[in-house]
Amino acid sequence: MKYKTTTIGCSVDQAMDNLIALKELKLQHHLLDSITKGKGNIAFLTDSIDIDGEKYLSFSAGYNGLERFETYYNFLVNSQDCQDIRVMDIVSGTYFPLSEWREKQERTTIQDFNEAKKSFPINSKKYNWTNTAYQSVQKHFEGEEEFYCGNSSFRYIPLADIDKTTIVLVPMDCGDFDDYFSLLTIQDNRIISDVHAEGLWYEPDAKDGDEKQTSFTLTERGALVITTEMFKGNKLMKTESQKYQLMADGSLKQL
Repeated sequence: MKYKTTTIGCSVDQAMDNLIALKELKLQHHLLDSITKGKGNIAFLTDSIDIDGEKYLSFSAGYNGLERFETYYNFLVNSQDCQDIRVMDIVSGTYFPLSEWREKQERTTIQDFNEAKKSFPINSKKYNWTNTAYQSVQKHFEGEEEFYCGNSSFRYIPLADIDKTTIVLVPMDCGDFDDYFSLLTIQDNRIISDVHAEGLWYEPDAKDGDEKQTSFTLTERGALVITTEMFKGNKLMKTESQKYQLMADGSLKQL
């Protein structure tokens, strides 16, 4: 005699199998595999929670490094239906159904930066970049995957178009610092150069007020100055500047 066995509900293993199959985690696995030369893989922190009387499995998906767990995505999976997957929006902290979250990620958010980018020189200290709405594209620039930073698309703030080169600011907020940006130059749909140009940085065990603050100034002729101010106990101790010139091929030449 043959018996047919059915499973009611969604187990942790089943939920993880479904999550690993998502294109977003496949991309992160590919990036980890490349960066760690095959030694890195997607890891999960799991829990269970009740929401309005329904039970959900909670997953933080990321990379379990030597010093810390780096979260890429936070998921909820209905414990009765493995197909009911929800993803946390990192800005609002709200969980959205997978399809709705994807639509939200892929939707182009227009930031009213047109007037600012026409007004040179662009001084980054004038703007609160962490509160700026990002534009978003997918599979647009060659090499953009390196700057997804845990997202499913390439997020950027348009700065300027100088000759044939587009200059953008990209949030690198998947690490320890939300206020951390790279400046990229793009030509012929290919990322040519990238430099850390804006944001706050400090050692994990640093005392309050011990930090480095980076900012930039960009002129209409493509002259870029990146300035780093070093503070100790909120007192400015040292200032360093690096000068670059945008070249005809879209590269940034350090002067």
